[in-house]
Amino acid sequence: MITPYMTDEELRDAAYRDFLEIKMKVRIAFEQFAHNLKFYPGQRRAIHSLMETKTIRTKAQNTWNVCFVNDSFYLGENGKFSVTYFVYLPLHRKECVDFLFMTVLTDFSLQRVSAHFLQRYRERYLDCNQINLRGMHPALYYMYKNEDRTEVVYRPENWTEEELKDKTILISAQGLSVVKFIDKMVIYITFLDQENLSRYKAQVYEEESFWKDYRKISGKMDAKLWQALYKKMYADPDKAKIHLQNLFRRSSNLSEEDSEILKKN
Repeated sequence: MITPYMTDEELRDAAYRDFLEIKMKVRIAFEQFAHNLKFYPGQRRAIHSLMETKTIRTKAQNTWNVCFVNDSFYLGENGKFSVTYFVYLPLHRKECVDFLFMTVLTDFSLQRVSAHFLQRYRERYLDCNQINLRGMHPALYYMYKNEDRTEVVYRPENWTEEELKDKTILISAQGLSVVKFIDKMVIYITFLDQENLSRYKAQVYEEESFWKDYRKISGKMDAKLWQALYKKMYADPDKAKIHLQNLFRRSSNLSEEDSEILKKN
C-alpha cells in the first residue's frame, strides 16, 4: 500500500506494481469513453467539453482516480477525437497533500506534484488570474492545461553541480516548472509564472517560448495553424533573430540537431 512515509523510489516501485494490475482496465475504459462519444465526421455538439471520472482500487488497497477528458466539439482530420486521460492519487502527508500522476498508456511513468508546487501554482497563476477551476482540483488543472511541458535550455547560475545533475526546468503555456528527475519519475518542486520572473528570467522565458514554437513549425501540422504560428513568430523579424542568437549564446547542452538549426539562422 502507498503510504505518506515512502521515499520517492518506494512510491515509484509501489505505483509500478499497481500499473501492472490496472493498465488493461484503464485502456478498456479509455476506449469505452471514446466510443460513447458517438460522433461521426461533420457532426458537432453544443457542449464542447466532456469529462468522466472512475476509480480503480488495487489489491494493495490503493485507490486511483481515472479521469477522461474530451474538449473538442468535432472530429479531427483523422476522424478521431482528441481524448486525454489522467490517473492520479492524493498522497496525504500530515497537513500537506501531494498528488501522484501515473502514466499508463502506453508505458509507465510517475509524477509527484508536491504540495509546495501546488501552493506556488495557486499563488502565482490561479489566484492572480482569477481562474475558475469549475470544480477541478488545481493539480489536475495544471496537468490538463500544461500538457505542452518541454525542457528548456536555461539553467540558473546559482544551481550547484548536484542540482544541475538532477534538476531541470520545464516550460509550458502557463509558466516555468522546476522539476527533479528520478528513473521513470518526475518530482515537481516549484512553479513560476511570467509575472514572477526577474527581468532576465522573463527574457529567457520569451526566448524559450520562441524556440518551442520554432521547433513546432518544422514538424507536420495543419496549414492554418502553421500560418498562424509563423505569423506570430516573425511579427518582428529583428526580435526573432535576437532570440535565436541569445539562445545559441547561452546554450551548451543543445542537441546536435538543434545546434545545426540555430547555426543556419
